[in-house]
Amino acid sequence: MSKLGKRLRQVLDDSVQPLGFRTAPQSTGRPMVVIACLTGPDVGVVGRIAGTGIDGIVVREQGGSQSKTLKGLAGSAGATPWGIWGDTATEELVQGVKEAGGDFVVIEAATASAALLQEEELAKLLLADLPSEEKLAGAISDLPVDAVLMRVKSEGTSLTISEVIRCQWLAGLVNKPVLVFATEELSGKDVPSLWEAGAKGVVLQLPPERLEDGLARLLQVVESLPSHARRRAGRRVVIPRLSYDAEEGD
Repeated sequence: MSKLGKRLRQVLDDSVQPLGFRTAPQSTGRPMVVIACLTGPDVGVVGRIAGTGIDGIVVREQGGSQSKTLKGLAGSAGATPWGIWGDTATEELVQGVKEAGGDFVVIEAATASAALLQEEELAKLLLADLPSEEKLAGAISDLPVDAVLMRVKSEGTSLTISEVIRCQWLAGLVNKPVLVFATEELSGKDVPSLWEAGAKGVVLQLPPERLEDGLARLLQVVESLPSHARRRAGRRVVIPRLSYDAEEGD
């Protein structure tokens, strides 16, 4: 089974608080998954960030020589799970990832082959392009994917309240870990906000010269998070009221 898939299940299970008098399970790691994203197979960068303790490395492959990319990743990632984010995920790409020792793939609903849903060896992270897919988001729970990826904080922008709301909405709608994909570094206040909204991980894409330092700061913030997200004041369960016409009797 995929190493990243196991880690995602662990993070999701650790975040579930038991009801009644059952003892809460002891956390077995960081409360959020941290994955580094590169726009190309920079072997030197991959080798350096692989030793930082992150949960995975993914390379965005946009054409070019996929065999060269896979060989470079396999040789430099070491024991860190790695995967490919192809511009068009195909069965051939997935087969190449498996043969090279890869662990997971990022797939986009609009371009990936539907046959990839039957893949069982690799973990599958599904990019959900909101808000265009908001009406279909509920169906994601029934798909055989390991996590849902949503975009936040694009390059040159700040995290918005709207993005936090969408994260909380998606996390409450699907029974999969929700990971946020950012192309701008998340601040020490951004991460707790997303964590409390239900995000279970961060996929961070930065230029190679900024990625190592950005990951170090992100890991420091994630490791300082509590094992469970705070309960927001005022959040409550609303029970629908049943009414009947008194004249109709029992």
